[in-house]
This record gives sequence, structure tokens and C-alpha cells, in this order.
Amino acid sequence: MPSNPNDLFKRVATRSRLASLGLWTFRFALIFAGVYALLFLLSHVLGLLPDWWFGDGDYRDILSVGLVPLAAILFALTIHRGITQEEAARLVDVRMNTKDLFLTAATLSTAPGEYKPLVTAAAMEQATQVRPQVVVPWNPWNRLSYVIIALALLCVGAAFLKPMDLFGQHEEQKETAQRIKRLEQQKVETKAKVEALEKEDLTAKTSAEVQKMLDELKKNFNELKKDEKEKNIAKLTEQQKQISDKWRELNEQKNREAQRDRMAQQLGGVANMQKTQEWKKELAEGKTDAMQKEVQELKKLAEKMDKAEGAEKNQIKQEMQKRIQEMNDFTKNNGSSKELSESLKQALEQLAQSGDKQTQEQAMDALKESMNLSEKELEQMAQSIRDQKSLEEAMQAIQNAKQANSQDKADGSQTGQCENMKDYAELFKKLGGGQEGEGGTGSEGDKLAQGQGQGQKGDGQGDGQGDPSNGQGGTGGEGQGRGGKPPEGPDINAGFKSEKSKSHLQAGKTLLDWKTNELPEAGESKAKYQEAVKDVKQGVAEAIIQEQVPPGYHDAIKRYFDSVAPPAKDAPKPEAKKE
Repeated sequence: MPSNPNDLFKRVATRSRLASLGLWTFRFALIFAGVYALLFLLSHVLGLLPDWWFGDGDYRDILSVGLVPLAAILFALTIHRGITQEEAARLVDVRMNTKDLFLTAATLSTAPGEYKPLVTAAAMEQATQVRPQVVVPWNPWNRLSYVIIALALLCVGAAFLKPMDLFGQHEEQKETAQRIKRLEQQKVETKAKVEALEKEDLTAKTSAEVQKMLDELKKNFNELKKDEKEKNIAKLTEQQKQISDKWRELNEQKNREAQRDRMAQQLGGVANMQKTQEWKKELAEGKTDAMQKEVQELKKLAEKMDKAEGAEKNQIKQEMQKRIQEMNDFTKNNGSSKELSESLKQALEQLAQSGDKQTQEQAMDALKESMNLSEKELEQMAQSIRDQKSLEEAMQAIQNAKQANSQDKADGSQTGQCENMKDYAELFKKLGGGQEGEGGTGSEGDKLAQGQGQGQKGDGQGDGQGDPSNGQGGTGGEGQGRGGKPPEGPDINAGFKSEKSKSHLQAGKTLLDWKTNELPEAGESKAKYQEAVKDVKQGVAEAIIQEQVPPGYHDAIKRYFDSVAPPAKDAPKPEAKKE
């Protein structure tokens, strides 16, 4: 029980405030429960509204029901109101029928007259007999039960009612959300690739990996010694394998794209325009200046398109699509760079999505990052081409060095003036790796026969230089003749490796083999032999590309197959035996 009127007024005001808060919470809970049910019906069942927080019947839907009481409490705290001390006193007078006794007692501080002690004493006596629960009765359990039932029904519907999407709106919304998510992911990944490429020195002549291999090769060249023939050949062979493997790695994608290029040319391919011809010419030199300029122009068009509207925007979009497609076709058809082709293809997809209002912003941001990546990948592509050329020069230098080493002329003390692989190749050629003797063991091809034996001056017409006075015949050049004998002996390491070809004499599979004892018709075997040799020669160039044979071996392979010549047409035919 209250001990004085002021204590009574405070308790009544507190109960009145709580009752008001509970009433408004109850009202808002029912209102928001109805709103939730309506949104759930329109979004989750009919699919007419975006499904913002619903999780297709999982725990997220049940948790979302908790938004209803939370929102009700927040709104009730905002709207409900309490009562003042005078209002509490009047409420007590109304409920207890005390004829404004407590209201007068609450306002005594401002009331005139000498009757204040009498009023205070009467209010004090009555206050001890008044129960605040009677003045402000409050039973929240009935209303709370209604709220609990409403929330329970919402939880059951959210947990067990599966999305129906009667009008197919959700599927479209999910696809749009997935496109936006994919564009954001592409933007992040592309930006990371650009940052990674910026850390590399793409303006250098060769990449760090290739330069390390070249430096190691130079070191091996400088350490070659005449009296360590076996050690020299071991180092050169190991280095040659490493460089050849790296060359094949760089050449693998180019070969695949080159085959597609031939097919594209047969089917129409890229138009033979002046711009693409300029790109191709620069690409052969390891440069991409013209293509870099094209990318810069495309980036400016993207900025212009982002600010344009209507027909102008569509016109710029079509122009960008045409120019990106031209660059992508050129990149694929010339076997330039798989990474660049993929970034350009990605830019085309992002440009196509820029026409959708829902994904326009994300698509344009991702497109700009893709163009930045294409610009960096152009620099990387040019460096890759320079790497390949440097490796080819290195393989040629190794080939010349191995030939010089076979003649005991590989001397690393003479490499002081060499700065690049071309210099080393020329040096080892002069030391014996690439010189040709006058006494040539000629045939149709350039047969490599090293004539350091006790030979004699060939009576053929060769291109090489020999010295018959001391019996030193050189290696043979083109022409016919008999040159000096190559060195022979059990101590000479000729690098010979016994191998057998597993290929058929002619293309295709043998389906039937029919043997007879009769003699073939005159000229039939010769014709088949010539046809087989012709097929083999035609397949040499394609086989070299498919097997990714390093350039240093191309000439030797071609010379071998050129040496497999059919019999001369004017060769005398054997006379038929007369019985």
C-alpha cells in the first residue's frame, strides 16, 4: 500500500504507462502480423513481390517472423504516452470517487488559502487505503495470448509452406541476383589479376623466368672447355631440355590456336582489314602498340557510354561490341593469348548485360576492370612472344655449341664479347658449329658430315671450304661429289641413338592383307613407293607443329625426309629375261 499521496501518484503513473505500452504493442503486433502474412502471400506464394528476406522454407523464414514483435515494440515505444502527477491524481479521484481530493492535494503547492493542512491530512489518510491495481487494472495475458497465436501461425506457414512462384517472378529475380553476384565476383577477380600483373615487369624484353634460364645458359657457355668434351655435352644437353620444355609450354596454346586459325580462314575467318594486318605485323615483332591503342579507345567509349542515354548509348554499345569482337577474333585466330581472349570474351558478356537496368551499374564497373586487365595482358602477350624468340635463339646457340664441342672447339674463354644469344650462336658457328667444308658429301639436302678425317679433295661441286693440302676435308654443302671422310673410331662420341619408327609406310590402318606368289606388274611397286614418300613429305610440316618440335631441329628433320627421294625417272629399267 502507498504510504503517502505522492507515492500513490507515482505507482499509478507507472502502471498507466505500462498499460499504454502493452496496448500499443498488442495493436502493432496484430497489424504487423497481418502485413507479414500479406507480404508472405504475395512474395512467397504468388511471387508478385521480391523475396527479400525469405529463405525458401528454411530457418531464415522462421527467424524472420521475429521481426513482427520487434517492430511492434519499437513502434509502441515511439507512440505510447505516460501521465503526469496531476493526471494520476485525477485518475485516482475518478476511479475511487474521492471528489477531487487527490487532485486538490496534488495542486496544493500552487493553491491559495489556509486549508492546505486539512487537505493534506485527508489525502494522506485516504492514500493508505487506495490500491494502485484497482485504480489502473492491467491484465496483459489475454492480449499476449492473441499475439503468441498469431506469431505461431506465421512460424508454421514460414516453416512448412514452400514457395510456389505461380507467376514465375521468383525465377527471374533469382537469375538477376545471380547475374549481379557473378558480375561483382568477376570485378573482384579481375581487379586481383590486374594487381598481380602490375607487380611484374612486363616492359622487360623477357620474363624473369626466361631471363634466369638465359643467364644460366650464358654461364654454361662461358664455362665450356676444349678438353672437357663429355662434361660440356652433359651441361648443354641438360640446358637444352629445360629450354625446349619451356619453349613447348609457350608454344602449346599458340599451336592450338593456329590450327583454329586455319579452320577459320577456310570458313571465312576474320576480314583482312588494314587494322588487323597492322596488329599481326606488330605481333610478329613482339609488340602490341596498335592493340594497346585500341584498348585505350574502348575504355574511353565505355566512359562515354556510361554517361549517354537512349539512342546514343545503344550506338556506342554496338560500336564497342563490334570492335571488341574484332580484337577477340584476331586474338583467337592468331594464337596470341588464351588469357587475353578470355578477358575480351568476358568484356563482351559484361557489355551485353549493361543493357539491363537491374545489372547496368555492376556490368559497367566489371567491364572497365576487364578492359584494364586486357591492357595488362597485351603487355604480357608481347613479352611472351619475345620470350619465345629468345628461347629459339638460345636453342640455336646450343645447337651450334654442341657441334663445335663435337669438334673439340667449344671454348668458353672466347665468349667475353658475347652479349646475347645471337652473339653466342655466331661465335660457336665460327668455332666450327656451323661451318661447311668444300669436300661435300652432297645429296639433295644439306647433309651434315664432319670431315676431319684423312680425306681427299672431293671431286664434286660443294659449297663448303676445305683444305686438301693437309687432308682436312670440310663438311659438305649442296651439290654432288665425294668429300673427305668423317672421323671414325671407337673413342668418338657421335651421339648416335638407336631408334625405330613406329609409323606405317602409308597413312591409315591395314584392314586386309592378301599375299600372292605372282610377280607385280611393271612399275606398280615403284608407283606405290613414290606415292608413300610423297604422303610422308606432305605430313612432315604438320607433324612438326603437332609434336611441338623446337625450331633448332626443324632443318635436320626436313633434310632427312628430303633425302628420301624417289628413284629418278630416267633410271635404266632392267631388261626382261628371254627364255
